[in-house]
Amino acid sequence: MEASFNKIENVVVLALKGKVDAANVSKLEKVCQQILDQGENNVLIDGTQLEFISSAGLRVLLKLAKSIKRNSGKLAAARLNDLVRQIFEISGFVELFPIYENVVTGLNHFQNKS
Repeated sequence: MEASFNKIENVVVLALKGKVDAANVSKLEKVCQQILDQGENNVLIDGTQLEFISSAGLRVLLKLAKSIKRNSGKLAAARLNDLVRQIFEISGFVELFPIYENVVTGLNHFQNKS
């Protein structure tokens, strides 16, 4: 699993690659904490290369979502493959934050004041 991020205007794009599971979730935790430590409140998860995410990975994203919400920020996801999208649906994550078909549409979400 690889996790990296870069900032596009006022949004941090968190790119996940490979499989996020209990064996490597600490990498994701560290990256998410770095984002929060930098005071970032708008995060778009780019799932273009994300193959799978376990409940351990979902827990980290839930923690990130709660921190962002406390700071009046927004969290969204984009480009999830069918398996990952199904995992988000079954776990109820689609109710926590929007999921977009592509990164550009996801970035536009942050420009809306709603």
